[in-house]
Amino acid sequence: MFKKNTLMIMALITTVITFGLHAAEISSEKKTEFYKLTRQRNSMWLQLDKLDKKAAELVKHEQDTTAVNAEQAAMQDRLDLIQFRIETMATRYDLPIPDLPTNETTNEDDSKYDYVFAYGQERTKAELHRQTLHMLASINYYTFIAGAE
Repeated sequence: MFKKNTLMIMALITTVITFGLHAAEISSEKKTEFYKLTRQRNSMWLQLDKLDKKAAELVKHEQDTTAVNAEQAAMQDRLDLIQFRIETMATRYDLPIPDLPTNETTNEDDSKYDYVFAYGQERTKAELHRQTLHMLASINYYTFIAGAE
C-alpha cells in the first residue's frame, strides 16, 4: 500500500514538473508569433477605434453608415479571432497578455478644448430641449390614441 501511494505521488510530481517545464520551454518562434499577434491586435484595435469615430461622424451628419458598420463588423470578427489565438497561446505557454492600447493623447487633446465648446453645447441642448417641448405640445394625443384603437 505504501509503495502504491508513493508511486502515485511520484507520478503526480513528475506530471506537475513536466507540465511546468513544458510551459517554460517556449521556442523563440512561438514567442515571435505571440508578439506579432499582439502587435497585429493592437493595430486592429486602433483601426476599429478610427472606424467607430468615422461612423459617429457619419451619424452626426445624418449620412448612411451601412458600409462603415460592415467594416466594423468584419474588423471585430478578425480581432476576436486574433484575441482568441493570443489567449490560447498565453494559456499554453504561460505568457502574459498585454493590455490593449489606449488613445489617451486624443482624449487629453479633446479635454484641453472642452471649455471652448461648453457654451455652444449648452446652447444646443437648450435649443433641442425647446424644440422637443414644442413638438410634444403640438401632438394631438386624442387623435393619436384614437388612431391606435
